[in-house]
Amino acid sequence: MRIVIVEDEILIREGVVRLAGRVNPSYVFVGEADNGSDGLALILAQKPDLIITDIKMPDMDGLEMLTQMRENGYSCNVIVLTAYSEFSYAQQAVRLGVIEYLLKPIILEDFIRALAHAEHLTMLAETGNIRHPDTLHSLRAVYRTALDGVELDCDVQVYLRSTYGIDAEGVFSLALLYPGVAISEAERNAAHELKRRLCELNGDRARLFELEEERVLALINAADCDGLEPLLNEVLADTSFVVGYTQCQGINALRETERKVAERLDCAITTGRRFQDMRRLPEDSDYSVFVYPLAIETRARAALWALDLGKLEREFATFFDVAFSAVEPHRPHDIKEFYVRLLWALLSDAKECGYPNARTLGCKTLLEQVMDAVTRTELFTARDMLIQTLHVPVSDTQARQGEIVSRARAMIQEFYMSGITLEEISEKLCITPEYLSQQFHKETGINYSTYIRTLRVDKAKELLRTTALKIYEIAKRVGYTDSKYFARVFKAETGRMPCEYRSRP
Repeated sequence: MRIVIVEDEILIREGVVRLAGRVNPSYVFVGEADNGSDGLALILAQKPDLIITDIKMPDMDGLEMLTQMRENGYSCNVIVLTAYSEFSYAQQAVRLGVIEYLLKPIILEDFIRALAHAEHLTMLAETGNIRHPDTLHSLRAVYRTALDGVELDCDVQVYLRSTYGIDAEGVFSLALLYPGVAISEAERNAAHELKRRLCELNGDRARLFELEEERVLALINAADCDGLEPLLNEVLADTSFVVGYTQCQGINALRETERKVAERLDCAITTGRRFQDMRRLPEDSDYSVFVYPLAIETRARAALWALDLGKLEREFATFFDVAFSAVEPHRPHDIKEFYVRLLWALLSDAKECGYPNARTLGCKTLLEQVMDAVTRTELFTARDMLIQTLHVPVSDTQARQGEIVSRARAMIQEFYMSGITLEEISEKLCITPEYLSQQFHKETGINYSTYIRTLRVDKAKELLRTTALKIYEIAKRVGYTDSKYFARVFKAETGRMPCEYRSRP
């Protein structure tokens, strides 16, 4: 397999080449580039089987590079490297046909799996000319070949008509059945019963397939899907399946149709419905703009610092009420991205706050679970994983030593935007400012003013990266009434003015 890597960090480039060589010495890297412009030229010249690329790079980002590659008439398998802050870009990359995305730092097992997937697809493409009916043997093999993206020729179309009475250019329906977790034997039996019932209705024209290591079932039928939902309700009522279904014109459109259904299966998060006709889902223009609920995050983080997990759970409930609003429906991608942002903030604070088991819950686990989620239940499970981890009590000694500072930090998290002072916090805690200052420095290693200044600058960085707010608006949001003073503080902390940081974080 011939590979091109496009990555602006030389250590990552060298690490990927070294890892790939360990996985399979026959992999050949035919070129490397450190920016999208050079990468595009390299790809068009070398025409590799696989591209491994970063997203954010100088001159041209990875998504623009892939877009221009397609516009120049070339396409191949792509693995995208991404960081947490680039998750939304990774989702766009999937829409461009990217087969895998890997979270930095790269985990060897994930890298091996991604390379194996790419190699399998490359081999399929190389043997794609073997599609004569004599090599297909059955309707299942024909459907399977179409799902793999191999275009079926005239001989196969004649075979379908003569053997099964199927018009290869006619209407086909496709349903993806997603169980949420591994498919149980009872659910597999229910899916086969659904296939049997469709065969009874339309002749022997429906077939069932397992995709993605048994995480999804695909049901294909040579008929339209009108009237399918009553049958789904009858046969799959006692299962956990979420089903997305639609129809397409012609058997050669099945691969693209399967991709589109898989891409929008998570609309169940927005609609709250288990069975969804993809033809009737909201258009992009029907969704409301989802503004990140910073106030909920602030209250949730304050609850975490105050060791008040009951309040933390209530803030999760408030987040879900906003996210799942029936009056103002939001894109499932936006819901998941903002949910990841909230979980990330809470997990980071939990580690800093000293919850004993916070470090056992890996951020990668939470990120992947949420971004791959198709159902609301999966989002709730991520919340439960975090809450369960936090419920392990802090020891009495730790609690006594850190209670004052933890309560102070909770107040800072909740009120930093209003410019709360050390004196105001000490008054609320019924202690002297001098004692609070001493304990704060003892617990954190820094003084109060440094702590709150760093917090405000970090919040400002986040707003500069993720919003289009004006500089003076950001200054006000993080507790500075004078935008010029805010700019001086920001530059002292980061070495750059806010406008410079926004243009190149």
